[in-house]
Amino acid sequence: MAITIRDTEQHQDMLDQIKTLTKQTTMSGALIKAGYAAIKYNELSERQSKEIQALYAELRQLKSKITTFNNALENLKL
Repeated sequence: MAITIRDTEQHQDMLDQIKTLTKQTTMSGALIKAGYAAIKYNELSERQSKEIQALYAELRQLKSKITTFNNALENLKL
């Protein structure tokens, strides 16, 4: 499979960084490996976002329970 990249001067820094990050010597190999890494990290990001949302929901529930407890305690003091 051939990959043609136009305006390579404009993108040279980015392409060099991709080659370094992927530890690939060829540009096509680096781009393919970077593509798979992008998919992997996108999936990881989506999983972590869902986990964070679940943790925030749990935190809201716990805060609500604490507020209810504190209100009940204050009512007992009256």
